[in-house]
Amino acid sequence: MLLSSISIATGFQYRPTQVQTIGVMAVLCVAHGLANSMSTRWLNKISGTYAIVHISILLGAALALLAVDRNKHTPEYVFTHLEPQSGWSPPGFSFWFGCLSVSWIIANCDGVGHIAEETKNPSKVVPFAITSSAVFTYVVGFLYNIVLVFCMGDPRELLDSPTGMPVTQIFYNVMGPAPAVLLSMAGFIVMNIVCIPSMHAGSRTVWAFARDELLPLSRVWFRMNSRTGTPVPAVWLYVALCITVNLIGLGSDILMAAIFNVCVVALNWSYCIPILCKLIYPTRFEKGSWSLGPFGVVINIYSIIWNAFLSVIFMLPTVRPVTTDNMNYASVVLVVTLLFSVLYWYLQGKQYYTGPRTYARVSDGDVLGVDEVVPSHDLEKAGHEDLPAKQGVQIDVEEVEANNSETSSTVAIVDMKAHSYLRGPEEVKESNDSQESLPTGPTATPHR
Repeated sequence: MLLSSISIATGFQYRPTQVQTIGVMAVLCVAHGLANSMSTRWLNKISGTYAIVHISILLGAALALLAVDRNKHTPEYVFTHLEPQSGWSPPGFSFWFGCLSVSWIIANCDGVGHIAEETKNPSKVVPFAITSSAVFTYVVGFLYNIVLVFCMGDPRELLDSPTGMPVTQIFYNVMGPAPAVLLSMAGFIVMNIVCIPSMHAGSRTVWAFARDELLPLSRVWFRMNSRTGTPVPAVWLYVALCITVNLIGLGSDILMAAIFNVCVVALNWSYCIPILCKLIYPTRFEKGSWSLGPFGVVINIYSIIWNAFLSVIFMLPTVRPVTTDNMNYASVVLVVTLLFSVLYWYLQGKQYYTGPRTYARVSDGDVLGVDEVVPSHDLEKAGHEDLPAKQGVQIDVEEVEANNSETSSTVAIVDMKAHSYLRGPEEVKESNDSQESLPTGPTATPHR
């Protein structure tokens, strides 16, 4: 969006190249890493501001296009016209390939779930945020796309746009250069604000893997910054990974597209696996404070079927006849990824990984792991008589620090995962009865 704005501002004398696009990407990733190195309090302010800015820009752009454009397409064209160019038969089959961009946008709707440990009342707030954001994105995104189709003009002209961005070309064709630059830059700002919480969620995932010793040099990546209370090493590892993956685009657009396809499939199935577990083991599933009631099972089954169907679609080549230049290599990337994961598990991970650590202590920037769940009734044994005796309670770091002012370490007790997700009530009770007290003070030994 930034480079396309520059292209319009220069009268299309400047045309973005692949190298320049990836260079801007790298700079932006560093900027997002800096933002995520700040305290969560600042990130919360950014996220709160984003919602207002995003909705305002989206509404303003849609109304401006509808008000200015005098050559809109007819409703018949918008809702019934089809120009298949994929070579697939029947022609309407190519419609499903368009679901990739939609799935890519929705794929990170669980981003807030990765920061549940930093959220107050997460059992209610997190599922509500996921559900409401997904519904809002579906509805508003669908309506906005209808506006774009009404105002897009000739789609072939958009595909040949010198800016490389069809949406900015629509702004230019309808409203002229100045409004096009303004709206494109506004979109650029929104996309960057979106990327900040996305990187936030990704870095927390890296931190969780390091906490569970699933990454090389885990002791490095799970360290917390004592001033900001954020996992700064994990943030910058994630920044480096993002830049490295995108550098592949310098060598092959086809391979880059395959990686994006696999990312969508993998993310969707990371959601489907716990849903399958819930459906297969309903008696071992402990209902939380957020529930879809009788519609839950129907929605769960539908989600499994829908994602299984899309997973097959995203593995298929989008153009026929298939050649080496238009082949979809997503299936190859997926197989290589699965083989690497299996080998890594048997060669290293299986030797020490025993499951997610449900509780951890932060002491002077080090995360001290507790392999077993600490029951709420054992908090008193751990020297935290004044803390709320509630399983999975969220405890503010400052509050715990005040309660432990007599010690030299800052202690945070964090509920990482639902420990009884696939365990029966008898197993949970037996496990709770056999727990040891939570170690306190700076003498506790960090996990490897």
